[in-house]
Amino acid sequence: MAEREQNARGSGERLRTELVAAASSMLTTPQPASLPSLRAVARACGVSASAVYLHFDSQVALVRAVVDAHLDDLRRAVMQNLVHETPAGTVQSLASGYAHWALEHPGAYQLVFETAPQAGIVSELNPADGLIQLLTDAIASARPAVDVPRAAADALVLWGSVHGLVLLRIHKPHLVWPRTLDGDIARLIDALLLTP
Repeated sequence: MAEREQNARGSGERLRTELVAAASSMLTTPQPASLPSLRAVARACGVSASAVYLHFDSQVALVRAVVDAHLDDLRRAVMQNLVHETPAGTVQSLASGYAHWALEHPGAYQLVFETAPQAGIVSELNPADGLIQLLTDAIASARPAVDVPRAAADALVLWGSVHGLVLLRIHKPHLVWPRTLDGDIARLIDALLLTP
């Protein structure tokens, strides 16, 4: 701990400002995500740590397998309810399926999109690739005058917007939303598809 010169009488506010600045620096510095050790996972399964190494050579490999399993589940959930009646309906069902899975599995969603990436663990499966391509194709079909690069850019904007709606609902559970999640997604899609 660094030696500190005592503040002169009446300058307590200066210390308060320094304390807030120091705490702010500590609180806003990105922290590595806390991941379970292989030993902790082995204990939870009632096996020795060496048994884990028969299947996974590192903590990263095990976490990556968990992320991949959740990504597969997300893809299945989105594709299971995919509507093909109209291009706009397809866009709506893709976005809604994604958002509903996220809210039904908030811990898995946070692991895939926040915790694992913050820990530097990137899945071999890109969580956005398949969804973005499906959204791009549906947006291009819904707006034939729009070229594919523009449709791809709009797909990224829509994904980012839906991602934001999901995270706000996860992190702010007591926030009162004037519309349902599907209503908010429909509003986003209307604005997107009606924009020239």
